Amino acid sequence: MKVIKSLHLFVLLILIATIGCDSNNQSADQILRSVLAYIEPYQPMQLDTVALASSVKDGENIALPFVKEENILIETEVQLTLRNLRNAELTEAYIKNENDQSFKIVPLEEPATYQGIVLDKDGVAVFTINDQIVEGNILMDPEGWSVIEPLDPLLRQRGVNEADRQMILKKYNHIAYNVRDRIDANFNTDADIFGGLESPLTTTEAKAGQLIMSVVADGNTDFYQIYPPDSVMPFWLKEEALLNVIDWLFNCIEPEQNEDNSYALCDNDFDGGSDGFQARVRIDRLEVWIAGGPKSIEREALLHESIRMTHQSDPPCCGEPHTAGRSDLVYFFSGRNLEGGTGVAARVGGLNIYEGCFDEGLPICHHALSQFVPNDEFPANVYFQEILVAHEIGHVAGGEEQILPFPNCWLFEEQCGTNLMGSIAFNGDVVYLYTPEDAQGIMGPLMQERLSPE
Repeated sequence: MKVIKSLHLFVLLILIATIGCDSNNQSADQILRSVLAYIEPYQPMQLDTVALASSVKDGENIALPFVKEENILIETEVQLTLRNLRNAELTEAYIKNENDQSFKIVPLEEPATYQGIVLDKDGVAVFTINDQIVEGNILMDPEGWSVIEPLDPLLRQRGVNEADRQMILKKYNHIAYNVRDRIDANFNTDADIFGGLESPLTTTEAKAGQLIMSVVADGNTDFYQIYPPDSVMPFWLKEEALLNVIDWLFNCIEPEQNEDNSYALCDNDFDGGSDGFQARVRIDRLEVWIAGGPKSIEREALLHESIRMTHQSDPPCCGEPHTAGRSDLVYFFSGRNLEGGTGVAARVGGLNIYEGCFDEGLPICHHALSQFVPNDEFPANVYFQEILVAHEIGHVAGGEEQILPFPNCWLFEEQCGTNLMGSIAFNGDVVYLYTPEDAQGIMGPLMQERLSPE
């Protein structure tokens, strides 16, 4: 077993941050409590992200904070492996400006998406880690599901001014919380999906090689403001971090690291695919709008705008739309509160559909979107963002809205709640998996039919 260089690091930094609380620190705590009251309880902390990133890049085990139920903070040892989701040709992101018909190229930093295990426990972990942020999940028996996320985007979501934001960030740069401690949040997802399955499913033989689900990510101007390129979490990194968690879900998650970075065994309680499928995410494009672009606050209208304006063309802005080339899925990230619900998918079972499904002459079936800012019903912290994105992509992959979902038990039967396609409420009891009926009976066969192997 490799030595953990960063063991106890986060605990030490938390202690340092709480010693000698001057008036500024007291003000920082007061502002933070008022701004993040909607996601209490949580543990604020100052992580040494440079040391953590260096260790994980060197292949070393690292110690991360884990919050048990009742907001109890402990330390967890994880072993992570790089999981590069990018197309081999993806080396840059695009910032698009409709007003002057231009675009800016942003070189991508090295991949920072990891997946792995909890050592000495039955547990798994998925994280995006670089010199500035740690964002992701640890799940283990029996403590449950804990999330770590950077503070800066949360403060930007809530419109905290620059001076107050910097005051808080001098003391804390991350928060961690347990999913089961989350307050209940009832919000409308997408009961009004545009349409159902585009073609009947047929029994297909398994294809040779792992299936690839290619994805294009785009976002509006408000999303750009929350995740600007000069922030600790630029837009392209946020898009990549969410898709890393989707990749984790769409692969059978096996808590055992191996040289091929494959989690193919599907007979355990962390099986996101219910032993029904395995499809790896490949990111083909990372984009955002700095001016113009899709701007509606009504979710269905925004979906139609993004369909018309999300390209994978040359140049990327702002010629004739090509609906993101021939990728299997287009996901649009909104930094605005949406009317009519927090997300929407164009079709149930619209994955990789480019024919026979049109809006104003454009193929639309493979598109979905969701918002990334809070309102009175939707907290928009990382946990709920992940749940919502997985819900919408679940529709594109064939999962129907479940108006009266049956509870599913997960995490070694320690956590029971609504599965990802349930529509009654998303709260701290939502489990991060599709039902076996969806995964094995609908989504698996659909992906075998529509997706290509690597």
